[in-house]
Amino acid sequence: MLSLSQHLGEQPLTVVQAIAQRQGLVAASARKDDLCAAIMVAVQDPEHRAWVWSTLSPPARRALMRLDAAQNRMTAASFQRQFGEIRRLGEARLQQEQPWLHPLNAAEELWYTGYLLRAFRNTDDGIVELCSIPAELLPLPETLPPATGFQFERLPPPASVPPETDDDADTLLEDLASLLIYVRDHRLWLNAGGGWRQHDMDALQKQWRHRPTGPDDCYPDLVLHCARRQKLLMRRFRQQQLPRQQLQQWLQMSRAHQARAAFIAWRESPHWDDLCRTPGLICGKGNWQHDPFAARHAILDILQREQPWQWRRLADIIAAIHEQMPDFQRPDGNYHTWYVRDAEGVYLHGFENWEKVEGRVIAYLWQQPLHYLGLIVWDTQQRLWALSERGHTFVHDAPLPTPPPSPAILVTDDFHIDLPPQIPLIERFRITRFALWESSVPQFRYRITQRSLNRAARLGIRPQTIAHYLAQASHEQAPANVIDALTRFQVSS
Repeated sequence: MLSLSQHLGEQPLTVVQAIAQRQGLVAASARKDDLCAAIMVAVQDPEHRAWVWSTLSPPARRALMRLDAAQNRMTAASFQRQFGEIRRLGEARLQQEQPWLHPLNAAEELWYTGYLLRAFRNTDDGIVELCSIPAELLPLPETLPPATGFQFERLPPPASVPPETDDDADTLLEDLASLLIYVRDHRLWLNAGGGWRQHDMDALQKQWRHRPTGPDDCYPDLVLHCARRQKLLMRRFRQQQLPRQQLQQWLQMSRAHQARAAFIAWRESPHWDDLCRTPGLICGKGNWQHDPFAARHAILDILQREQPWQWRRLADIIAAIHEQMPDFQRPDGNYHTWYVRDAEGVYLHGFENWEKVEGRVIAYLWQQPLHYLGLIVWDTQQRLWALSERGHTFVHDAPLPTPPPSPAILVTDDFHIDLPPQIPLIERFRITRFALWESSVPQFRYRITQRSLNRAARLGIRPQTIAHYLAQASHEQAPANVIDALTRFQVSS
C-alpha cells in the first residue's frame, strides 16, 4: 500500500492543509512540501499519535480498529459501506464546505486526519480499490482481536433434530448412472447446439429417482454437467457416446469416491454459473463480469467451519452471511456494476438489494446443488438444514471411509431383481445388460424377460453366465426356479 508520505504527495494543497489542521499543527508555511514534512515529523512521535487518537470520535476509532483487525486491508466499497462515504469534492467545494471541520461520517473524519489511505491494487480478484491505515500510524493505541473468518457460533443455537429428513445423498449419483446406462443402450443423437433432444431427456427422467420440480430446477443440467466434467460423455459428430476407458475407471471407484468426483466436478467448474441459475434472477448482457468459481469456493470455505448434523434455519445462515461475509461473491464490494434483474425486469443495484441477489443465491445453493450433491440435508418440510457427514468430509478434502462389502441383491421367484441401497454402481451396469428396468423408487427394480435375455444373447452374454452371476450376487439366495430356467433357456432365433 501507499506510505503516508506518498499519500500526502498525491493530495491537493487544501487536503494537506486540512490534515495538518486536524493533526493539531500550526501551519508556518503555505508550501505543500513544508506541510508534508511537518506532518511526517509529527506522526513519528508516539505522544503525538496518542493525542490524535484521543481526538477521534468513537465511531472513527472503531472503524480503524476494524480495519486493523482485517489485516489492514478492506475494499474501499466495503469500508465506505460500513463507515460512510468519502465525498469526492473539487477544490471549490473543498474551500466552501471544509468537510474536515464537520465530517459526515467516520470514514470522512479519518480521511481528513490522515489515518486512511485508498489505492488501486492488483489482487487475486483483479484490480480492486483498497483502504488501509498508513504504516507510520501503526500500531494503534487500541486494537481488536484479529478477524477469524466466518463464525457459526454467532448464529442462533442449533435446532432440535427434526423427526423426518430428506437424506437421500446418493440420488444424483444413481441418476448419473442411469444417464450413462441410457447412453450406452441407445443411439442418442444431439441437437444442433450439442444438447440432448427433449424426447431422450423425457425418457431418461422417467428412470431417475429425482423428478425435476420445474424449469428453475438445475438438477438435469447438473447431472449432465457432472458427467461431462468427468469426461464420462463424449461427442462424436452429432452422437452422444461413452468413452470406454474413463467409464471403466469410474465404475471401479467406490460410491463414496464417485460422489466426491461429482462434487469436485461442480466445485472446480469454471463454466457452471450459480448466480445466473438462481430462481428469480436474470443475468443481463453487457460489459460486466463476475466469478462464479470464487463465489462457490467462498461458500464452501464457510461450510468448512460448520460441524455436521447441526440443524439450522435457512434464514439464519443467510442473515449470518449478510452480517459477516456479505461480499462473498463480490470481492471488490461494489454493488453497482452488475446487470442482474428480478423476474419483473427490475435491475437490482446497490447493497440494499443484497437479500434479493445474494440472499437468493444462498437459498438456491443450499436447496439445489449443495443438497443434490449430498452436502446439505433438509428436513421433509424444507425448514431446517444440516451439513451431512459426507459434506463435512468433502469440504475438508478428508480421507473417505473404507467401502463396506457389497450387499446381496434380491432375486424373486417371478424373475424380479431388487437392488439394495449402497450396491456398487457397476452391478447396475451388469444387470441392465440382461434385465429390463421397471422402477427406481423406493429401490431399483429390474425384471428378466425373454426379450431381455435375447438382447443379452446378441451382446454375447449366455443365460448360464447370467445364472452364475445371480447366484453369486445374491449370496447364493437366488430362487432355484430362476437358476434352473436360465440354465435351460434357449435363445430365440
